[in-house]
Amino acid sequence: MSTPHVSACSRCAAETPEGKLDPTGWCDACRAELIPRANVWGWVACVAVALLYLGWMVWAGMFGHLFMMAWVVLGVGLAFLALKVARRVAFEVLRARAMSPRR
Repeated sequence: MSTPHVSACSRCAAETPEGKLDPTGWCDACRAELIPRANVWGWVACVAVALLYLGWMVWAGMFGHLFMMAWVVLGVGLAFLALKVARRVAFEVLRARAMSPRR
């Protein structure tokens, strides 16, 4: 019987089964620490885009427009896209900062 292959997490050095690390060598526990922080930044961007879009709709007088529902759906889609992109960018920035050597 062969022993299972294990790898060490590149951040915390915890031993995990081979194939359980992400492409940068982080374990699930290390990733789980960063995900809530990245979610906060994603929601900040989402709310900012939604408020800017709402302000633009008020300024342009879109609430009296015939296709108002289409404009609202477009705004929701833009806010959702901002959430997804900002969350991913924040995660990668936080990960890069965690991996960089301290001075």
